Amino acid sequence: MTSSALVAGDPARVGAYALAGRLGAGGQGVVYEAYGPSGERVAVKVLHAASAGLRPPDGEVAALSRVAPFCTARIVDFDLAAERPYIVSEFVPGPSLRAAVQRHGPLRGDQLHRLAVGVATALVAVHRAGVVHRDLKPDNVLLGPDGPRVIDFGIARLLTGSVTSGTRGAVGTPLYMAPEVLRGVPAGPEADVYGWAAVLLYAASGRPPYRAQAHTVEFPEPLRSLVPAGLAERPEDRPTARDLLLSLLERRADRQDLAEAGNRAAGAVGSRDDPVEPPLGERAELVFAALPEPVQAAVPGILVRLAGPGDQLRSAALDELGDDPAVPAAVEALCRASFLTATGTSSGTGAGTEIRIAAPALPVAWPRLRGWLAEERPGLADHERLRDAARAWAAHGRKDADLHQGSALERDNRWAGQARRNLRLNGLEREFLAASAALAGRRRRRRRLSLITLAVLLAVTAVLGTVAETQRRVVTAQRDEAIARRLAARVPELRLHAPSTALSLSVAAWRVSPVPEARVGLLASLGQADVSTGIDGEYVAVPGGHVLTWNGDGATVRDPASRETLGRVRSPRCCAGSFLSPDASLLVALDSTQFTTRLFDVRGGGLRRELDLGGNDAVFNARGDRAVILTHQSDRPVSVIDLPDGALVASLNKQNVTAVALSPDGGTLALADVRHRVELVDLASGRATRTIDVPLPAGEQEPYHGQVSALRFTPDGRTLLTHDAELRFWDAGTGAERTGHPGAGQRVDDFALDAGGRWLASVADDAIRLLDLRTSRQATVVFSLPSQVEELAFTGDARGLAYTVRPGGVRYADLSSYTAPPRLSGLGEEATHAALAVRAGRAATYGPDGVRAWDLATRRQVGPAIVFAAPSPGAVNEPSPCAELPEHVFQGVSLSPDGTRLAAVTPDGAVRVSDVATGRELARLLKRPPRRRGDLWEVSGVGFGPDGKTIAVSATYSAAGTCRREPVVQLWTAAPSWRLAHTTSPARGPFAFLPDGRRLVVLDDDGLVLVDAGSGKIVRRVGTGDIGIALDGLAPDPRYALTGVNALYLADLTTGRLVEPPLIGDSGVELAASSPDGRTLATVDSAQRVRVRDTSTGQAADLPFPGGAGPVLALAFSADGATLHALTSDGVLFAHTTDAERAAALLCARVGGSPPAADWSRYVPELPYRKVC
Repeated sequence: MTSSALVAGDPARVGAYALAGRLGAGGQGVVYEAYGPSGERVAVKVLHAASAGLRPPDGEVAALSRVAPFCTARIVDFDLAAERPYIVSEFVPGPSLRAAVQRHGPLRGDQLHRLAVGVATALVAVHRAGVVHRDLKPDNVLLGPDGPRVIDFGIARLLTGSVTSGTRGAVGTPLYMAPEVLRGVPAGPEADVYGWAAVLLYAASGRPPYRAQAHTVEFPEPLRSLVPAGLAERPEDRPTARDLLLSLLERRADRQDLAEAGNRAAGAVGSRDDPVEPPLGERAELVFAALPEPVQAAVPGILVRLAGPGDQLRSAALDELGDDPAVPAAVEALCRASFLTATGTSSGTGAGTEIRIAAPALPVAWPRLRGWLAEERPGLADHERLRDAARAWAAHGRKDADLHQGSALERDNRWAGQARRNLRLNGLEREFLAASAALAGRRRRRRRLSLITLAVLLAVTAVLGTVAETQRRVVTAQRDEAIARRLAARVPELRLHAPSTALSLSVAAWRVSPVPEARVGLLASLGQADVSTGIDGEYVAVPGGHVLTWNGDGATVRDPASRETLGRVRSPRCCAGSFLSPDASLLVALDSTQFTTRLFDVRGGGLRRELDLGGNDAVFNARGDRAVILTHQSDRPVSVIDLPDGALVASLNKQNVTAVALSPDGGTLALADVRHRVELVDLASGRATRTIDVPLPAGEQEPYHGQVSALRFTPDGRTLLTHDAELRFWDAGTGAERTGHPGAGQRVDDFALDAGGRWLASVADDAIRLLDLRTSRQATVVFSLPSQVEELAFTGDARGLAYTVRPGGVRYADLSSYTAPPRLSGLGEEATHAALAVRAGRAATYGPDGVRAWDLATRRQVGPAIVFAAPSPGAVNEPSPCAELPEHVFQGVSLSPDGTRLAAVTPDGAVRVSDVATGRELARLLKRPPRRRGDLWEVSGVGFGPDGKTIAVSATYSAAGTCRREPVVQLWTAAPSWRLAHTTSPARGPFAFLPDGRRLVVLDDDGLVLVDAGSGKIVRRVGTGDIGIALDGLAPDPRYALTGVNALYLADLTTGRLVEPPLIGDSGVELAASSPDGRTLATVDSAQRVRVRDTSTGQAADLPFPGGAGPVLALAFSADGATLHALTSDGVLFAHTTDAERAAALLCARVGGSPPAADWSRYVPELPYRKVC
């Protein structure tokens, strides 16, 4: 593939990519050779102006990036919202199939077969990502040095808009379109299969394809039968791309490595002498190396002068390039090689000629020029000022007034004498500096006569300098704040494709300027579970939560969390197909071509055993002492071997096996076949003990082409999981389906089970979710995936999840806050209510096993549990025909601020005050006296005041013989002993004390009331109107309360009015807490998301709180506001940092240090590189 020069009207850059030349133009747009910021070579397709404003569905655009790079040109970037939409793909050096056939004639034999394999492999990868090519033709198949590559997949779809609508007409090439597409039916995968067959017809005949040709062209088998089948009139009669590839590979590959096997089998299509144009940088280097040394020495100054500040290309007259005799020769040589263009004279390089760099991409594509520019860049702006001043001086008659003096002259001399590296001064610039220096000498002599005046001016200058320095600092601070805000805004979009970069840039934004947006960005990054490990390659897997990579030299095993190497096997015979035992001690290498299995010791690296067994898959039992060797969907035997010696345990003649699993003890083998049938085989006897017929997934009907693709035993061996689009759980002993099992019926793309059998990770809807199989609670741990997950596995302790994506390599998600959160030790049954006294480091829980106090630091119980006896008959509320009583008595609990006392509602409706250390009862706050038989009393809230000497109790009271319910709030004081001080009615609670303890906010039927705690009198009312009646505590500013059901409003306690607009517009806030300094508001919503907001900007961040834990019962900030504590019903006690410096340190530890210099220069080009960790 050879590029041509850019033409008038072509842009110099598209997005972040500099253009080098045209590769072609067609009905959809123009394709350019381009180079990225780091010099990487890419192909940029700029769609025609008619495509501007195109807005295809986000999911469809993202799907293009998920196509695995098997015989395809990988999509690396796109922007369909740009004025000229564009798509950036991997550059494939090689001709198109059409160009190759036109030059050399039709393909034959092995070349044709490899082409068929390569294009079918590409279609498998494209269809697996949920994309349809829709325009497969010879021009979209490039013959690269490593095999055929399919390009432009999905572009036609993007040009037609909606996924389902066909109103915009068929887009594509009619000669290669399927009949149904020509009739107006939207193209599906079957249309691509038709295109595959049509492309093969063209490749084999060299003529435009017509359906009748299939019977006139001589194809070898299996193409002789596959090509006519692909050209079938009805879409349903055509094979799938997967079926094509399996037939071409003679069914030697299973589902999981099919595309990979096709990629290997495709290879180069012939050894043709098609011209392959090397990258622009290599071409430039060849031309430069051929120049004589004096001419080489002139090249840096010429090109750097033409690049200019900011790498903005400019033109220059030939005489501006310098008076070195080598300059004309260098310019002529570079023009002859098309790296420079010369305009203005017929001779090309004569007087008046304007010289310009021909390809805008040259400064980034040629490493040598990048180096020259990097050396010169700090002084390019200084040189530009000198150059422009010299030209203006010459153009205006060389007046003294146009010369540089003072600091400008000092800057010029400093640059010319010290900072300059490759640029050479031309004659005019030297004359300008000499005239400026001469004028400075004359002025120095006159200056001696003006010392007194200068002394006065010096004082004035000092004042002005102070003002200037102040202004400079203000401008610098404003610049840094703008950069920090821009970085913080960029981070969310980077989380998908570059998670580690997103984390490090969060820290960078904070270090540049500690603006609120950067602080919230840091906290949001703490909630990002996954990071990139930086481990990638053509062959990579994550068996058992370890990272296994291999190539022609051997295999390496790494820990995904630390990236440390656990072992290496250095053997070219080890790694055609490698599988790792659960403990990562043994590598099983399968050679399907030589029908050989080799066992390698990972830590020692040596070969243990070589067996005469072949296959393409190996599956281990949980203990790792047995393995199954098989070939998927074949008639070869399924072998079971002992490890590590490799002794054969059993060999079973089972055909068309799609998945296997070994029970943890290695005694039972489960096998699934293409009939959706699973057999459980006892390996000791060799007999099938149970047969399970797996139903089709819900909503599917025959004929159904899916299959049971995965089997797993739970660690106890009692349950078997099957997966075919959806998960099913089976009793391994009886074969009965466990339809009520947590996770049963979920539709997932892939899944993993941890070694303990408690956690199930699943991939579905571009996210990874975690299911607790004990509690049925589920949480999303990775909210968005950049591409298809090829494999995922838990680490041995279930604290992490390793998974692979293409592109992207291996990623690691930290699950410790989900699978191993800090818990209260010995809580027992789940609590129903809880309280936090963070300043005292205490917590209290109330549940079926009583009231308990806890130490937050050790998470251990403090003092004895307080267990209440069941109330005697008649001691609780009696039924009333006019009142509805709750089924259970409210179990409220509160801790005094110093953590020494607690107040809890007793089963008979009283409030008991107890000493935490001893459990001794200090007081019992009785029901409202006088207590009469038939009175109804319901306590709904209890809480200590800030001084610990006041307790508020909210309750509802109905006198005997009446149906009127009277809400009240009682205020009890501890001096000299606990006594009822005041009763406020009709306030019904809940309530919140103001920090001074002298007032409290209480909820009533019309809104909020502010009550004086000393007198019990209502001070002010705040009507809540239509927003709903609720009280969520106090805002960060105690002048305000938080209220609202469908949104969270500030209620101004000084004016009695609501503050518009609402603080939080979404609904479902169940708990709220504010930091002592008022900067941060924390909330818990109905989905149990713990979210913090910066009160100055309203920006929010979700903290890494596991949705799999129980409901949050208590929420409170530490005294310094740097930590947010959350306590759940099942005793999970989280301490989330809300301090930016602590958050930055945690993120630095996760990513392993500061961002690379390349990332810094890309995202923070305005500032010099600095370490932020």
